[in-house]
Amino acid sequence: AGNLEVVKLLADSGADMDVRLTKKIPHKETQEPVEKDGRSLLHLACMHGHVHVVELLLQRHAAINDRNAVGDTPIMLAARFGHLDVVKLLLEKGCDISAETKEPCWSSIHRACGAGYARITLELLVKHPPLMNHVDMRGVTPLMAAVGADASECAVILIDKGAKVDETNDVGETAVFIAAKAGQAQSLRTLLTSKNMGADLVNKPNLHGETPLMAACKYGHESTARLLVNAKADFDGPASAKENALMIAAGAGHEPIVRMLLNNGAKERKDEAIARAEKARREMDSESSARAPEGESRFDKVIALLHKEPDEELSMEVSDEAQRAEAAVALANTTRQGVTVDISADLDEALRSLEKFKE
Repeated sequence: AGNLEVVKLLADSGADMDVRLTKKIPHKETQEPVEKDGRSLLHLACMHGHVHVVELLLQRHAAINDRNAVGDTPIMLAARFGHLDVVKLLLEKGCDISAETKEPCWSSIHRACGAGYARITLELLVKHPPLMNHVDMRGVTPLMAAVGADASECAVILIDKGAKVDETNDVGETAVFIAAKAGQAQSLRTLLTSKNMGADLVNKPNLHGETPLMAACKYGHESTARLLVNAKADFDGPASAKENALMIAAGAGHEPIVRMLLNNGAKERKDEAIARAEKARREMDSESSARAPEGESRFDKVIALLHKEPDEELSMEVSDEAQRAEAAVALANTTRQGVTVDISADLDEALRSLEKFKE
């Protein structure tokens, strides 16, 4: 509970200040119980944000850079759980965060960015700038950690300080790709409008030839797919691609994304997209008889959309409230006329955007 007086009393009474937590965990191969954990009193105080206890332990010569059984230092835990005052104290008392950049690891700044703690991110960067582009064992940078968690404030700080936007992880994914794949619209918008953003990153594929737009379509993230389309993402991907964005969205039954792609001019390989949707419908029918209340599956809707002629009016229906707001804003970028939008009346900002478009 972080009771300073009790901790002080125990310390003065000769309690072992070097005690560590242990936990018996089966060994991966032998299954024999192995003692692991290794968190010290300082680890625990930092993890729970007990700044006065941390200060007392440091006065009693607790090892400030000590690591537990999995390599966590006290400042890593303080950063992960958002304890800014503890992070500041550890840095003031000489915590060596430069050691974190000597080998790939999920560093203090990765943890702060992954949990969305912007002030801690800034504090760590000021103390040791090389942390900004440090990678973990999988090639993940702090910027990737931030956008994957939609911690856009952390992303803004990193980009402003000069973080590399074009870095790739061990499977060739950029921060743009990760944000698109995870459906993190705010972070993707931050990246797309940043001064460090190269035009090629919008279409940069991973090692499997999948582009950010393809990933957004695959996982059903309409908001990030729309942002990429508005940023002029290529519908068809690299020349070696076996499928394009429309085929992927159709095969997954993501009807709002198919509608959005068609509204923005996607038309290549339409027959293949229809075939994908028909195949998926057959597979779904063989596994389950589940249908929408009106008796029409999402694949039926996709197929019907794809069979429409290019000059037919397509209404842009978006179910999620936040995505409806995105849809209204996206209208300012469409070249098609006569597009109707189904938006809830309580979305003031979306409606204002829609009125501007109509004018």
